[in-house]
Amino acid sequence: MQKRKGKTLALDISGQDNEKNLVALIQKYASMDAPIIITLNGKKLKIVNAAKLGGGNPEPKADIKLILADKSKIGLSMKKPNFGFFESWMNKKKTLQMLISVGMSPEEANVIVNGLIEKAAAMSNSREFKNEVLGEYDAMIELVGKGHKINAAAKKENKFIIDSFSVTGPIKNDVANKLLKDKKHRFGTSNISSSFKVENIYVPLNELLGRNYKSFLKNVIGGGRDNPFKADYVLVGTFRSSLKEADLIKALESAKSVDQVVDDYSNDPEVNIKFRLRPITATRAAYSTTNAGKYRKGSEFYADESVGVSWTVHVAMGKTVHVAK
Repeated sequence: MQKRKGKTLALDISGQDNEKNLVALIQKYASMDAPIIITLNGKKLKIVNAAKLGGGNPEPKADIKLILADKSKIGLSMKKPNFGFFESWMNKKKTLQMLISVGMSPEEANVIVNGLIEKAAAMSNSREFKNEVLGEYDAMIELVGKGHKINAAAKKENKFIIDSFSVTGPIKNDVANKLLKDKKHRFGTSNISSSFKVENIYVPLNELLGRNYKSFLKNVIGGGRDNPFKADYVLVGTFRSSLKEADLIKALESAKSVDQVVDDYSNDPEVNIKFRLRPITATRAAYSTTNAGKYRKGSEFYADESVGVSWTVHVAMGKTVHVAK
């Protein structure tokens, strides 16, 4: 464990457990008779309770609601240190909705989304990319055998069928076990990790969106008009269930308003918010139920059944990127 600025870092805590821990800590230390008192943006807030949010479509941007003594509520978006994503696994419809929500016309949003689709199509059909994707599938079939059920489910007349990956768990487990026995270690040794290089595509948002960039950031961080529970503040940290009250208060007071975060990101030349177009291959869908769901979802953005790849859109943060031209 490692302590920094009043936050206790526990790198093995999942995002869900992190949120549950914070709610439990607030409920442990706060009550109507003895609220936790913090100062945010010069305002004193008396926290008496907290609750975890989630679920629904669209999903709330706030992960946690802080309940104050005056019965008002504050939405808190929680991020772990070194977080990389604001939005993940978006299809075409969701990407369009996000762009339109920041003031773009449907025509402008369609131009951008169609441009992203063109980049995914160009990458899918580049010789190097196709060789990696098809080579990965051939390696899997070499290990499981041409007569394996996964091959019959995945391909029909030399096309990879997106909806075919609803095969049962035992079939996927059998595929995974055979891949891990590969003497060439192309799929890892104890946990599956493909050695085949399948490139992501990164497109900087400040260049793509121009004057709409800050509005986009505000919506993607705090939530748009239709969000059922917007985030008012962003809190970056990882919380152990044993955190002391004084450290909890320091952590809560480190939260920044959505407007502050937007200003920080838009004015910092070192921060690069971007669209990340992420491919999922037929092979990876074959050995993972999670990947299979993402593979099918990618068909709602762009997929190439002749190559065996589908793409989804993410809003990611980073400093060094492979930029698509």
